[in-house]
Amino acid sequence: MKLSALRDRYEIGWTPLREALSRLEAEGLVTAISNRGFAVAPVSREALEDLTRARLVVEVPLLLKRSRMAAVNGSPPSSPRIIGCRGVSSPSRLRRKARLTRTKSTPHSTPR
Repeated sequence: MKLSALRDRYEIGWTPLREALSRLEAEGLVTAISNRGFAVAPVSREALEDLTRARLVVEVPLLLKRSRMAAVNGSPPSSPRIIGCRGVSSPSRLRRKARLTRTKSTPHSTPR
């Protein structure tokens, strides 16, 4: 990571930037590279899959609720304002993805 680019992007000084990066390093999210700055810490496939499952559990119900509220108000469900994130075009796609994730994470489940 180029510290000057981060400083410019977030419009902060050097001290808060270094403090934030030190905290991220303490949490294992970035790695300090001597005389070169910081780099994003590597993530295992298992950790990434776990994070993705957790996000689906939390985000899918919220997005579906927003979509239902939009339908009541007459807004199209695929509206970026309604969905709240890029790349998600339909609530049914979210439900399918959540179902697939639950099926994969349950060792003795049978595919539907």
